[in-house]
Amino acid sequence: MNPSGRVLFTLLVLLNYFGVKILASDVLSLNSDDRVAESSKRAVTWLLNRRNSQLHWGRLVNSQTLLALSRSGVFNSSLPEFQLAIKQVDIDFLLDRLRHGELELYSDRLIPLAVSLTSLCRSPTHYYDYDLLDGLLDYRRKTSNFTFAAEMLAVCGGDGVIRRVHMRRLVWLLNPKMWTGPSISFDTMSMVLMATGCVAEHYGHPYLLPFADTIAEILISKQERDGSFGYNNVISTAMAIEALQIRGLSVKVDPTVRAAINWLISNQLEDGSFDSDLMATSEALLALSPKGGRSYIHMSQCPGEVTTPRNPMLNHVPIQILIWIGEQPSLKRQTFHLQVPVNSTVYNALLLAQADGLLRFETREYSFGHYLLSINNTSEVADVLNVQQGWVIFILPSADHGKPEAKYQMKKSVSSYQISSGDCILFWYRNINRD
Repeated sequence: MNPSGRVLFTLLVLLNYFGVKILASDVLSLNSDDRVAESSKRAVTWLLNRRNSQLHWGRLVNSQTLLALSRSGVFNSSLPEFQLAIKQVDIDFLLDRLRHGELELYSDRLIPLAVSLTSLCRSPTHYYDYDLLDGLLDYRRKTSNFTFAAEMLAVCGGDGVIRRVHMRRLVWLLNPKMWTGPSISFDTMSMVLMATGCVAEHYGHPYLLPFADTIAEILISKQERDGSFGYNNVISTAMAIEALQIRGLSVKVDPTVRAAINWLISNQLEDGSFDSDLMATSEALLALSPKGGRSYIHMSQCPGEVTTPRNPMLNHVPIQILIWIGEQPSLKRQTFHLQVPVNSTVYNALLLAQADGLLRFETREYSFGHYLLSINNTSEVADVLNVQQGWVIFILPSADHGKPEAKYQMKKSVSSYQISSGDCILFWYRNINRD
């Protein structure tokens, strides 16, 4: 099988080593408390146990969960469970590029992916030849204050480009008048503080810190008596802990942070989760991190060479897959389109379609290659001597070709036939010896 066609499933087995050497020696010493370490371990265990059969947590929370794990005290990139988590993020990204060609990701997915890569010392600006940060901080696109601050923090951590127009908006958000009234967003305030801390430290804007002190004092004043923020909200409390740990603050934050951490730990469930929720547990794990949360993530903390994985699947071709069942298959047909790497085999295409939830299939491997047994639980029917019904594969010149002649039947195994651009691959379940 050719190298390009093997890319998808070799991602599952080729486990690269990522250098995760992040220094945060000046994180508040209270994070070394035994209760915090024990709480973090339980949260990590719960997160790992929540992975599905594809070894991830779902596309919407995959990167966020990996980010939290990468900042935990028990994270070790050489362990298989963490290597597989990293690889699954890569696979999700590459599959998106295969399906859509030019990647179409919104900032709510780009942000956690970019920050996770930075935390793992993998360049978000050269991630399989795609610049994730380039899709953020687009001043022509309207974003909420929370999204803007989150994008600012991601770009800052990844050492991306921050322009004057972005700085003007950040300074505007540091106006104390923005944070008065009963309807203020604790999460937005926390994210603005984290973005400010990163920009002040790494982009030479220390004049922002006095403004950050004022916002921090407002945030501290909103803490509940029990130590929580946001009316006993786990995510809001966790984000406030991260925000109040930014470097350069002159206000006294230790008692506030300690009370918030105590509240978090006291509200951890017996199974190790927070609110039995992936997002809440991930955010709490970030807040309890001995390495510091989001505000401590920056490329400068990667002492070695930053990993810049190259994309082996930049070139891909469009194909169409048709599934017919029966001698008169007009009522039992499926048709869908795929983008597959150049030089892929039919077997590779089936793997991609299965990963995308379009079909399920089974094969058996022989010396000549993979033999197709079933699609969507429709299996061949055989007696002792012969296969009576089974899957016959045709390579058609077009999807509206009609019933195919024998000359279009594929003569090789599914793992041997190399796909060409525009191929229409027909999988027809029928009587085998009907002619």
